[in-house]
Amino acid sequence: MLAGLFGDLLTQMQAAEVKKAVDQARQLEAEQAKNLADSNN
Repeated sequence: MLAGLFGDLLTQMQAAEVKKAVDQARQLEAEQAKNLADSNN
């Protein structure tokens, strides 16, 4: 029971980390695209 609970918590933490990393990557891509657009004008 406790091990299962701990496993669920670990999975949720990993999912949160992955989501954070994906959000950061998207933000970075958006900034790069914006910078590229700015330099083209």
